[in-house]
Amino acid sequence: QQLFMDSSPEGALYAVYRNALSRIDPVTGFPVETVTLTSSGVPVPDCYGFTFAPDGTLYVHCATYTGGTHYLYSGSAVTGQLAYIGQISGAWVEWNGYLYGIEYANGTLYASGDSGVYSLGTSSAWLNRVSTVAPPWDMDYASDGNLYGSYPNSALVARINLPLNNYVVAATFGFQTTGLASGVSETLQPIGGRVTYGGTGMSGVQMCLYPTYATVNTDSNGYYTFSALPPGVYTVVPSKLGYSFTPQSRTISRGPACTNADFAAAVAVGRAP
Repeated sequence: QQLFMDSSPEGALYAVYRNALSRIDPVTGFPVETVTLTSSGVPVPDCYGFTFAPDGTLYVHCATYTGGTHYLYSGSAVTGQLAYIGQISGAWVEWNGYLYGIEYANGTLYASGDSGVYSLGTSSAWLNRVSTVAPPWDMDYASDGNLYGSYPNSALVARINLPLNNYVVAATFGFQTTGLASGVSETLQPIGGRVTYGGTGMSGVQMCLYPTYATVNTDSNGYYTFSALPPGVYTVVPSKLGYSFTPQSRTISRGPACTNADFAAAVAVGRAP
């Protein structure tokens, strides 16, 4: 499980672990008080992100790990009592069931998932994709009117330029590290390759990219691509029922584009193809 943090409009620092929300002393780093997040008297599922609206309303994204079902709640950080808004749905095929951080900005909730950044209705929990660029794991809203996001195993920060109209379906990412001169941007590059069986391209192999958990399937010629990735360390793992792969995984430090992360498939011991 992971620890998620955010600040309230009053400037109080909060952290949540599973369904325990704590107000944190910014000097010592220790919890000052902790409440259990509940809805109708029942503890909510594990929390995978939370955010505050300007009026102090707490929005919480929860999920059941095994079932991959995501829920949206709103309520009070003081009491921990939440009202159930609904099951998060919409664009389900696009983001493959994985959803990361949420953030309130300009009257809209935004969420990052496997296939991009989404606007998330505060009353319906319905997702609408607003960007297809590699999504950050966590986001925060800044005083300049933009969202900023962070990536695992990377020093990069993503700037998501929000339009004044909350629901204009456009978002632009810029990437920059502290080691770069002002205004110099990092480029997004792909990781890809080919899976073969007996020297022939193998289709329908599921490729999983860690730590983003994004998945794609190989095409009819065995090729796959994970597009628009920021620099960082990634691991690609292939899987298909009845087969083993050599190597079992590939770890890639994504600086320039990588297009030769290849794998060879073989029939698993004790199975027929």
